[in-house]
Amino acid sequence: MKTLAIDLSSSRRSVAAADGATVLAAVSLETIETSPLTMIEQVLAAAGWRREYVEAIALGIGPGSYAGIRSAIAIAQGWQLAREVRLIPISSIDCLAARLQLNHFNGSARLLIDAQRGEFYRAGYEISESLWRQTTPLEIITRATLEAEIEVPTFGPDLEKHNARCSPLFPDAAALAMIAAGCDDSVSGELIEPIYLRLSQFAKSNMPRTILTQDLPNQPASDCNLT
Repeated sequence: MKTLAIDLSSSRRSVAAADGATVLAAVSLETIETSPLTMIEQVLAAAGWRREYVEAIALGIGPGSYAGIRSAIAIAQGWQLAREVRLIPISSIDCLAARLQLNHFNGSARLLIDAQRGEFYRAGYEISESLWRQTTPLEIITRATLEAEIEVPTFGPDLEKHNARCSPLFPDAAALAMIAAGCDDSVSGELIEPIYLRLSQFAKSNMPRTILTQDLPNQPASDCNLT
């Protein structure tokens, strides 16, 4: 299966082309100045593929950069509208676990992604040379919880600024391609949603009230407030 893998969920964006689990070409950038579409064209050219060669698209769906994840989803959805390709959405936290396996890490690991607002996405994994499996479900934790847990090796993107004990590790398109090679399922583009654990909450504002200046004859119009 010829797979185009796209991960835009962190500050290190990457695209890869793979035949099965064999990566033929990859590009990784730490800048937003280069369009993801340009990165895709570079990878396809390096792999010797035309666009119609792509049979599947693997994409990181977070948690992570909301704008980046949305961009990857939009590219995949548009591609599927133009051509019949399989879409394989993959958790960015699973991608981190796959990267640890590729790096020959063995044992328990805590994987973190910055969730902003002083919070972090966290999941626990057990990793060996032959497999990786999630041992703690993905959840949002506070900075205090992060500081209190020091016994398990911790990895994730852009975390050193929050905790010096965290080792840098980024989601990677090549790891996405490896995961996708073992996936039999695919989804329709309109069903793909980013992984975002926070509930959508809002408070309805009061109806606007207009104060007419003629109701305040002794007050200059410039002093009137509209509330």
